[in-house]
Amino acid sequence: MGRLRILTAGLVLMGALAVAAPASACPDCDVGQQARSEVWNEHFGPNLFVALLPFLFIGAICVRAEGIGRPRASTEEVTDNDFSATAPPQNPT
Repeated sequence: MGRLRILTAGLVLMGALAVAAPASACPDCDVGQQARSEVWNEHFGPNLFVALLPFLFIGAICVRAEGIGRPRASTEEVTDNDFSATAPPQNPT
């Protein structure tokens, strides 16, 4: 059983390498050169910015939503035992 697995793995590896050989020659073909010239032209920067813009908006929304509901930092700390800041005013009678 062990030899069958090794033989099968070897055949799969050779098949994968045989399929990958034409793909490695693609940068030299006409279609590969045309595709590369369409991507790497003078408009690459603006096109990249437009492609990444939705991710920036989603990230900003997530950061904002993560901060909703958190208490804001105050200048003076109120301890659990100090209820004078929240106590209602008392009427002297």
